[in-house]
Amino acid sequence: GSSSFVSGVFRAVGPAVPRVDCVKVYKGEIKFASGSGVIFTPEGYLITNSLLVRNALELKVTLADGREFPAEVKGMDEVLDVAVLKILPPSPSSSSSSSPPPSFEFDYAPIGDSDALQVGDWVLSIGSPRSPGPSVILGIVSGLTKTAAEVGRPETQVSFIQTDASFDAGVVGGPLVNEYGEVVGINSIGLTTSSTVQFSVPINQLKAAVEELAMGKEVLHPSIGVEMMPVTPTLAAQLNQQAAARQRQMQVEEEERVGRERAEQQQLQRKEQHHQQQQQQAEKGG
Repeated sequence: GSSSFVSGVFRAVGPAVPRVDCVKVYKGEIKFASGSGVIFTPEGYLITNSLLVRNALELKVTLADGREFPAEVKGMDEVLDVAVLKILPPSPSSSSSSSPPPSFEFDYAPIGDSDALQVGDWVLSIGSPRSPGPSVILGIVSGLTKTAAEVGRPETQVSFIQTDASFDAGVVGGPLVNEYGEVVGINSIGLTTSSTVQFSVPINQLKAAVEELAMGKEVLHPSIGVEMMPVTPTLAAQLNQQAAARQRQMQVEEEERVGRERAEQQQLQRKEQHHQQQQQQAEKGG
């Protein structure tokens, strides 16, 4: 049944979803922010939101079992609202007998295929908004291609998965997981987010960028200078008025061009007639 599906997936993925605490600079002041992430490699690389860790001064990751580690930002891309962090395990010199060996591995979640999602699919939103341990919210996919403008994040260049999972700010940065326990999205936040709707960035839109960011590389975004925006009735009316005015202007310009060409043709004809008259007078005089 659905209960066994939820508990099974949560037991498998939950240990890979840590809490991320951040001391950061915001509007010139030192602020504290927290959210979630998802570990995707045994070496301790994790994905979270760029919005959470932007201008971070200090990062702390708390695992599901309560262990705490410092972390560093390996790369961040605000256009995709994604950041890759690296958990910093204790060094051999500073580790005590109770600490794990330097070669220990982290629990991690497998990456899935967000293109395989369909409206109506069951999904789990997992996060660690509070200690100890992560929490889970069950929902269904209610939309697959919400635009950045619709979500209220026009500065990004991604579309969003919409689910009916109840929104909790603590799950931001955590994974959206399918029924097979695979990460299919990263929970985000939009200006249009309500308590009954949640938005997630599809993982397929982030895979290539995550690989680059994990290596400390910058992600390049070609641009053609086009900005996407929702077309409201008011905006549509304004655009129609502008188009009509431009069309009238083009008609006027075309009429003026035809008029100039006609006047030039008439002037050439008058010159030709005058030249012929002069030739005829010269022949008569001769």
